[in-house]
Amino acid sequence: MIAFSVMLLVPLGTQSAFAGFCLLDSDCDSGKECLSGICVDLPDPPDLCAGVDCDTGNFCTFSTCVAGVCTPPIQTNVGQLCGDSPGGCFSPEICSATGKCLPSVAIPLLPCNDGNECTSVDLCDDDGVCQGTIPESGTSCGNSGNQCRLGDFCDNGSCTPGSSFPLSTSCERDGDLCTIDHCDGAGSCVALSSVDCVAGDGVCEAGEECNSATGSCEDLPDPLLSTPCELDGDLCTVDHCDGEGSCVFLSLVDEPMCEPVGGEIIQIDTTSVLLGATQTAVSWTIPIIVSAAGIAIVIARKFSNYQPI
Repeated sequence: MIAFSVMLLVPLGTQSAFAGFCLLDSDCDSGKECLSGICVDLPDPPDLCAGVDCDTGNFCTFSTCVAGVCTPPIQTNVGQLCGDSPGGCFSPEICSATGKCLPSVAIPLLPCNDGNECTSVDLCDDDGVCQGTIPESGTSCGNSGNQCRLGDFCDNGSCTPGSSFPLSTSCERDGDLCTIDHCDGAGSCVALSSVDCVAGDGVCEAGEECNSATGSCEDLPDPLLSTPCELDGDLCTVDHCDGEGSCVFLSLVDEPMCEPVGGEIIQIDTTSVLLGATQTAVSWTIPIIVSAAGIAIVIARKFSNYQPI
């Protein structure tokens, strides 16, 4: 048997047209190489920067990794804040053009506020301290004062407390005119006493109460007419309120135990009567009993047996 070997000659550069066969890497597409006459994918190159930390630790510089090596630091963030910013008489810490964080320094003659109401034209000194350059006198400062003390005032650059008014100087502490307030001599308005209004008297008189808006005592409404009350302690009389603050007689109790023996019941407000032979003048309030002969006898009392004199 005779074997034949056939060699197919193909011009260079045209092998890729034959189902991926190749002689050289250049015969393959980008990202492939010629391996044993066939174009195959190239393996991924190793990441040389994996795990490489190029952080400079300086906000004012940066560095990057190239082929596994960090480049020299390059300045960045020029003029931006890189540290503390104390303010006041000091400059902030900022990045310089050389990649350094410049420290804070005092700024002399920078306008500032020393917090003292009694100085003016405040400027920073060489040590970064704010100083008032012109002391004031006579102007107001601190506590503006109240009903019991004068306001504070400036005296050559210092705030001096105002003096307090004397003890018992009148003032108003709580807006309630029913309380009497006064100064305690130490600059405060304190309660002293309350307005004294007439209290209620018995069942029929409600008394007064103080109006907090005016400080005046005003009458409270008295109980209505015919509100029951007790005028004379005599259970044989019926008493009631007259609606104007007084307890007055209304009628007699219609019970056998309260009936007098003889005489006539009459109703008068006040009278002078003569008792017996003594002819003594006595003032009576209703009711009284007058005998048929016109001679007055005593006021009816419960459980009493009355006889004409």
